[in-house]
Amino acid sequence: VSVSDRPSSPYAQITSFTISTKGTYLINVSISFAKNSTGERWAVISDTSGSATPINNTATGTAAAVNDDPTRIHITTIVTITSSTTFYVRAYQNSGSSLSTTAYCQYVRL
Repeated sequence: VSVSDRPSSPYAQITSFTISTKGTYLINVSISFAKNSTGERWAVISDTSGSATPINNTATGTAAAVNDDPTRIHITTIVTITSSTTFYVRAYQNSGSSLSTTAYCQYVRL
């Protein structure tokens, strides 16, 4: 997914996944941004239903751009859901141009 330069816009959605069974889950997300040494990168895991309760405050990540290498952000969080919940992985960057991204998502019931 290409993430446009967004100095004042909302996050761009990279991917989403649905957890259908209620319970407590460990969620890991890794996002890789294409090589570009300008600006910063941000990422977030969120739900729109309001049915997920984060147990710790690690559902966002930021990183300064890396010169000559992709910039990667890793996010780990624990959530408790009471019903089927879709989670959205969103990204934001301010390099001055669009950047390609790749996201990997894993979750396990605790």
